[in-house]
Amino acid sequence: MTLRLTGLLAMLFLLAGAQDAAAALRKIEQAYELDLAQVTLPAVAGGSLTLRRCASCAPELLRLDAQAMFQVLPGTGSVSLDTLRREAARLSHRPRTSLFVYFDPRSAIVRRIVLDATQ
Repeated sequence: MTLRLTGLLAMLFLLAGAQDAAAALRKIEQAYELDLAQVTLPAVAGGSLTLRRCASCAPELLRLDAQAMFQVLPGTGSVSLDTLRREAARLSHRPRTSLFVYFDPRSAIVRRIVLDATQ
């Protein structure tokens, strides 16, 4: 009986700890998966990009800072903004080409942009 009570108390403590951990979760990054036509890439690093989440949605403006990273394929190394813009223009008519925009939801600063034509 004592062993059963000890096990029950241990489970209650674990559940109480898990509830506290869930309350501490906060969103540190948000991402959009967009068609190339939904995004206007910045002309220069440190600029801003404009996106529309849907055809009838209002445009949104997100800023880029000096730490923003650009990738042409998921999981590859960083490329320059010029390379990303060139590849996006080259692939703009290819079906199922997506642009993933990852940003900090509190500051609306873009952390990375990934061009994915592998889908």
